[in-house]
Amino acid sequence: MSDRMLDQVKVVALDLDGTLVDTAPDLAGAVNKMLNSLGLSTLPIAEVVQMVGDGTEMLVRRAVTKSLGHPPSADVFELAMDQFNAKYATQVFAESRVYPGVPETLRALSSSGHFLAVITNKPIRFSIPLLNRAGLAEYFGRFLCATSSLDRKPSPAMIQDLCRHLGLRASELLLVGDSRQDIEAARAAGCRVVGATYGYGAEDVIRGCEPDGVITAITELTELKMQANS
Repeated sequence: MSDRMLDQVKVVALDLDGTLVDTAPDLAGAVNKMLNSLGLSTLPIAEVVQMVGDGTEMLVRRAVTKSLGHPPSADVFELAMDQFNAKYATQVFAESRVYPGVPETLRALSSSGHFLAVITNKPIRFSIPLLNRAGLAEYFGRFLCATSSLDRKPSPAMIQDLCRHLGLRASELLLVGDSRQDIEAARAAGCRVVGATYGYGAEDVIRGCEPDGVITAITELTELKMQANS
């Protein structure tokens, strides 16, 4: 039997922010425009990056809390969300960039017969426009975007929904992501998982979660070998 990880699975599901697209510039831009509109101090892009991964509501809550120095009231948070949503909708792919090698890797995966899906905590109102403007939507057969806190990774809910939809066992799916949430969701679902260290998650955190494999560039995915203890 082949020891190449892709030969063990039928479906490859990928995270979006920090895995397919470097969205930090536009997320940080929208966050800072939102903070400005509320009369609050803005944040360095590096700080905003550390807040990404749990959906836009958590991103906004963390940013406003950081700028205020304490959690926002319900009214302030609602206003912050309205401002962020309005501003980010106009710039989902203004300064964001597809990571090097992503289109080529997606084409290679499709050519080898793998079904491709996106599994993201990003709301669908932003995910689909982002994928379309980035020129990546055509590669994917299914998009799963968190619609509530119960869906968001590290919950396995979206992975389980994809497996049910495709009639797959979890062991036939590989998830690729750049965060602890991705790895924990995959473990909870019972599928294989590869951690990407080129994204927003710290490399020591990714490796410490002990995924089935680690890549430093997405192009490494196509030749990644199974670990001896997998």
